[in-house]
Amino acid sequence: MFSEELKTLRSNFLVHWTGRDLEQKYPFHSEAKHSEYVQRLIGTLKEGLWINKIDIELYDKKLDQQIKWPSTCFTEIKLTQIKKHTDRYGRLGFGFSRDFVMQHYGAPVLYISSNTVDNIVYQHLSKLYDILQYLNDKRYIMQGEEFEKFMQEHGYITNPDNDLKKTFESLENSITTISIFTKKMSESTNPHDFQYLDEFEWRIPFTTTVNPSIKPPIERLVPIKQIYLTNQKPIAKIPFYSNDLKVLIFPDDETRRIASDNEFFQCWLKERNGFPIMATVDECAQF
Repeated sequence: MFSEELKTLRSNFLVHWTGRDLEQKYPFHSEAKHSEYVQRLIGTLKEGLWINKIDIELYDKKLDQQIKWPSTCFTEIKLTQIKKHTDRYGRLGFGFSRDFVMQHYGAPVLYISSNTVDNIVYQHLSKLYDILQYLNDKRYIMQGEEFEKFMQEHGYITNPDNDLKKTFESLENSITTISIFTKKMSESTNPHDFQYLDEFEWRIPFTTTVNPSIKPPIERLVPIKQIYLTNQKPIAKIPFYSNDLKVLIFPDDETRRIASDNEFFQCWLKERNGFPIMATVDECAQF
């Protein structure tokens, strides 16, 4: 249960925000801006939330670049406190229950120091990743029945011709997936700067490392739609049923008015067992 004490700090819903690109494209209200926000709304309701590549707290020394990995982000802050957040990420919000996010392997992030010298989590994850890359390069000396059996028992099944490359790539992906759930507290290296700490962020990673042969598939109390790959940007999407959406935050009243006249949106509302909570960003401040 969600305790009364926690309710004073956290929202009952996890909200995914979008529209930062539209805010940059249209700094002021305009008909085009309202129209594109409605298109974004309808596209999301039809096809799902985008899973985009984001920077994670790992560095690939071989490629000499920050590693990017696909995930979808949510915030757990109360709706009355979203103003600063919408300024960063956009003003169209889709709110879901925690169960929905966790059913898609989502979890809250671990906030870590922006200073890598003090960042013990970053140091250990980086060490593991570097060692796996090194072992991958030396994999030709590691082949053998005992090693093969060990890897199979842990769900990393090597292919028949004993090529371990895919096995080590899968292990590297496991480290990367864990790293998705870490986030620096700020863009600054100042250890006393807590720029993002108040966002209470959750993430759903795009992962192929869940192995149903080890752990039985999760028995869903409520059916969910499965994440699917796309052949273009974004790399994948998270579709959802109309009743999965608990909160819908509009950028402003005019965008809500235009959406309310949209035939698809009207039909979508009729599919639900009652309306979701619907409000504008400015109205949320009055809750």
